[in-house]
Amino acid sequence: MFFAPELHVRTPPRPEGTPRTLAEYVSLFAAAEPGQIAGEATALYLWSQTAAARIAEVRPDARIIAILREPASFLRSLHLQFVQTYVETEGDLRKALALEQERRGGRAIPRHSYWPQALLYSEHVRYVSSCVATTPRFQRRTCWC
Repeated sequence: MFFAPELHVRTPPRPEGTPRTLAEYVSLFAAAEPGQIAGEATALYLWSQTAAARIAEVRPDARIIAILREPASFLRSLHLQFVQTYVETEGDLRKALALEQERRGGRAIPRHSYWPQALLYSEHVRYVSSCVATTPRFQRRTCWC
């Protein structure tokens, strides 16, 4: 989550923490051998409004690959994951979707949710518009497999 500071509202507890400086982030790749290609897989960057631009500042030659699921099955899976990881307390997806408008206004948010903005489910399936808005060189290739 290094390149998406706006997602650091209340990050989940991690023994290793989240790098706070570019030097700390780069140190994650210190074990790579010379000539070895190194990278990371951070799905949360898809929800970031700043990550693509920040990555481009540090590595203009970076290649970003996004593999996306069909939206309906993705939301069912995401909701289940959120319930299991205590982001969401509403166990019924239809009811959780119905709460979205209230949640946009800061209401009906689970007390201990460490990622309340994630409860806006419709925002999670705006893949293409988000990528195009934040990545000038975005190339769209679609395959719902």
